[in-house]
Amino acid sequence: MASSPAIYHPRRPRASPLWQIVHRGWDEFVSSDEKKYRPAMGPLRPESVAAVQAFSRCGDLASGFTRLACTGCGHQHLLSFTCKARLIHPSMNFASS
Repeated sequence: MASSPAIYHPRRPRASPLWQIVHRGWDEFVSSDEKKYRPAMGPLRPESVAAVQAFSRCGDLASGFTRLACTGCGHQHLLSFTCKARLIHPSMNFASS
């Protein structure tokens, strides 16, 4: 019995609850950090800020993509690049065995 071909279902990072929280609350977080925590704990680490900024652009076609095309039927699909931020991105966190 022949199996049917797999159907590609792209991840939608912007639909995730984590992306929504970061998108809606990042500016407020940075503002409160400057006022409340920076004097005692110092500034946010540049690596952390860069990871959040990359995560915010994750899955955005405007931030880069590759075009996939089927050589058989010619169907094309745009696949957006991901941020690969393993520390923040839930799809990149894998439990170790």
